[in-house]
Amino acid sequence: MITVILALITLVSFSQNQSVDRTLGYDDTYILFSGTSSDYVLDEDSTWSYTIEKKTDNEVKAYYRLDLDSISGTAEDVNIYFQNKLFEDDDFTDVDTVVYSGSADTTIYFNYSSNLSGDFHRVLVSKNDNDFKVLIKYLKAKFYK
Repeated sequence: MITVILALITLVSFSQNQSVDRTLGYDDTYILFSGTSSDYVLDEDSTWSYTIEKKTDNEVKAYYRLDLDSISGTAEDVNIYFQNKLFEDDDFTDVDTVVYSGSADTTIYFNYSSNLSGDFHRVLVSKNDNDFKVLIKYLKAKFYK
């Protein structure tokens, strides 16, 4: 019981900078992530990321759909980065960036017709400053040859 309480306290205290990881099975191509109430970006330099490790012998093209729900606060820029790296100990590099600026719910699409050679792919959502709160509702990722 004490372990469960400590785990919950740990989750709550670090929910502002949240990271989710997922490994695809060999040649798996599709992921659907449904956000929960803890999958949000708040104020004060908050980030949320979703990292996918794909296991395939081929370079792939990638298609992402990210549904954002503006919860509350004054509209502010939210930066969404699609990133890639080849090896686990490499640093991520930006493949594309979208800046969402508004107060309405929105859907962001990343569609890459060029082959990506990296085995690690990440969507990073970040913002800073005021009280604007954004919930990550859904993330869909499709990899294809």
